[in-house]
Amino acid sequence: MGLRLKSIRSGTGMLICMVGLAMLGVCGYLVVRFVSAAPTVHPRAADRPLEWGIYQIYWRPKPFEQALNATVERFAKPPNYVMFYRDLGRPFPRQAIEIIRARGAVPIISLELWQWHAWRVKCLPLIDAGKFDAFFESWARDARAEGGKVLLRFGFEFNGDWFTWSL
Repeated sequence: MGLRLKSIRSGTGMLICMVGLAMLGVCGYLVVRFVSAAPTVHPRAADRPLEWGIYQIYWRPKPFEQALNATVERFAKPPNYVMFYRDLGRPFPRQAIEIIRARGAVPIISLELWQWHAWRVKCLPLIDAGKFDAFFESWARDARAEGGKVLLRFGFEFNGDWFTWSL
């Protein structure tokens, strides 16, 4: 204890102690300032109703519709968006889109950049080389024919290492 007090009283020890206290004061001020600051809300955001969505697995139309109905019934307000996943080996999910739109929601398709039967194949270089152009052209035509809004999540979660399309 005596050594510690002596070193703090020395010029270097005193300087370190003063800098540390000053930093603590600044950090404490920033924390108090951050916590006490009221969150800002964009004026137009406060006027908009809350929008929300759900994920529902899609394999075949009838089970999808039944599961979606059972899920939606649990909530007081129906979702504005319904999301599901498709891979590069499946045609445009016209029936899923119709089922979702019949409930007044916007469909979100999370497009997995692989094919389920060959999920280890890295399709991103194949997409870049044009091997899937016919697939995407077909999807675009079918989406246009459906009319209305369809949101597409292309290659989601690309920043991790758990998908073959990760960068």
